[in-house]
Formats: sequence, structure tokens, C-alpha cells
Amino acid sequence: MFDEIDAGIRGITASKVALKLNHIAKNHQVILITHLPQIAAMADNHFVIKKEVKDDRTITLIDELDEEGMINEIGRLISSSGKLSSSVIANAKELKELSLKEKK
Repeated sequence: MFDEIDAGIRGITASKVALKLNHIAKNHQVILITHLPQIAAMADNHFVIKKEVKDDRTITLIDELDEEGMINEIGRLISSSGKLSSSVIANAKELKELSLKEKK
């Protein structure tokens, strides 16, 4: 389990970390929390974790994302404004496709 393994890195370094994590995941289960699209795009499964307060209690919700949700979440990480424009979605799809090619 890796929590925010991306702290202080970006760009090509993030891509290299993503490849290393992929290598580890071939023989081990890897669970990680990331804020970098390069690392998120390499994942086989994506989950969104949210906290909500209900009746003065904080609860944690975990939702598994489908392919569209996966692309949207990668896009959200790419976008500086959090808005999912058509170019951001295209970039997220391309990043996911490149990651799939790297995994082979």
C-alpha cells in the first residue's frame, strides 16, 4: 500500500514510478493513493474515496469507477481548473492508451 507516493515528483519521474509500480503489481497486489495522472493512468482499477458527514458522523464512501469514470478522473487530475473540456478528456484517453501500451 502506497499513500501519496507521488509527493514531490512530476513529469517523466512520475511516469517512471508508474512503470515501477506496474512491475511490482505483476506479482503483488498494489493499492495506492495518487494525485498524478501519469500514475493513475497505469492502474487497472480506479476507486474514488469521499468523506461525508451524516448525523454528526464522518463516513467514508468508496466507489469503483467504470471506464468512463476512470477517464473522467484522470482528466480531473490533468485539469488545473477541474473542468473536463473535450481537450482534457482527449488527453486523459491518450494517457490511458499510452499506459496500456507501456504495460505490455
